[in-house]
Amino acid sequence: MLRLGEAGAVPTGVVVVAPPNASRSAADLQRLLEAERLGVSVLGAVAHDEKGAEALGGNWSHRAGRSLLVRSVRGLVPAVEALVHDRRAA
Repeated sequence: MLRLGEAGAVPTGVVVVAPPNASRSAADLQRLLEAERLGVSVLGAVAHDEKGAEALGGNWSHRAGRSLLVRSVRGLVPAVEALVHDRRAA
């Protein structure tokens, strides 16, 4: 059980899937979560990139590695690592 908003809660993060030009989506969601005092962090945003998803779901190529989807997921790595570290420390 996550026990969101309670002492000893499992560190929890969410990822926003949004168009690349929706840069405020993650910040808006973070404000909403903070207002609800859920203790949930927005780790970042993943680009809604259909072509990148198709490339990953089919034949991997060097082009897929440069897609908006893959680049946005790579950008989440530090936030995910921090969340894992928080869980180990809890």
